[in-house]
Amino acid sequence: MATVLLSCKKDELKKTAERLVGEWAWIRSTGGLIGTNITPSSEGYNESYLFQKNGIFTHYRDTATLHSNFYWVEKGTSIYKTGEVDLLILGNQDHTIVNSTFSLEFNGENGLILKEECNDCFEIIFTRKD
Repeated sequence: MATVLLSCKKDELKKTAERLVGEWAWIRSTGGLIGTNITPSSEGYNESYLFQKNGIFTHYRDTATLHSNFYWVEKGTSIYKTGEVDLLILGNQDHTIVNSTFSLEFNGENGLILKEECNDCFEIIFTRKD
């Protein structure tokens, strides 16, 4: 029975990771101590996240690369929900260093919601780029 559960979890994580692959355009971020709402219009720039099939993540502002990292998806606990959730982890190639953790949700076929896993942090909303 345990083998079946582990296999199902791995299949779910693989599907989530495959669905994440592609470029996502930033729509808005909400959060912080005072519930700030920021958008590309309010900030004067566009941002996007690119998730490649090879596990490389790149964060762009307009055409400049802000940073690049490795990413992976795993099941874990969130400060926002009870039970296991999908977590997006940014870190090093062998997964021994974690730089950032986000709970990950999809909103339909073309929506992505990332919530930074820390108090007073931001929920970041994206749409899939064509």
